[in-house]
Amino acid sequence: MAQDTIVGTDTVKDALLTKANNDVSELFAAVAALVAGSGVLVSANDTTIGYLNGKLLAGYNITFTEGSDGADETLTIDVTDGALVAGTNITLTAGVGTMTISSEGLDVLTKTDDYVITTTDLGKSLRMNSVADKTFTLPSVGTDQDGFRLTIMKINSGKVTIDAVDSDKIADSGASGTIYDDVTAEIYATITLEYVHATTTWVIVSGHGTWVTTS
Repeated sequence: MAQDTIVGTDTVKDALLTKANNDVSELFAAVAALVAGSGVLVSANDTTIGYLNGKLLAGYNITFTEGSDGADETLTIDVTDGALVAGTNITLTAGVGTMTISSEGLDVLTKTDDYVITTTDLGKSLRMNSVADKTFTLPSVGTDQDGFRLTIMKINSGKVTIDAVDSDKIADSGASGTIYDDVTAEIYATITLEYVHATTTWVIVSGHGTWVTTS
């Protein structure tokens, strides 16, 4: 507000009225300017007046929607949840949010006869339930399967053989070699293999029972 000068002939009452009138006039002028659409300084470092909606700039996955006259404005942030896919890593798309990952057991396939494993079986537990000799044949794999694991379990008395294809090896076997457990009493013999593409080898991560490699 501007300062007012009080001369000696003014009474205190007149002086106060003059001051009040001037202040109210300035206030009305300021309000009138705002109503007329002149805006205000929005940020502390602004040198020109403006409107808040002109200062909000939408970014990646963010949109600003101006409502009707007198209505609310809306700022929307689009968040996409992450996805957990069995046998792969987690992929989280742009955004900020909450992702809950539940811990579950491996998918299980129980077989009673020879079975050719597919790449979609990687990450699973495969069980052979047979009193006769049976074979699991590993899939043809490449760089996309590097680091994938597979668990094989023998849940009956029959011999279980795991057969590699192409030029792949299993542990210290030869190319296209095998690994087997033929101990009748070793029911629940288990082996977990991980594919290492740099050496085209299925490496033994863990095992229980008597597993023997061949050339």
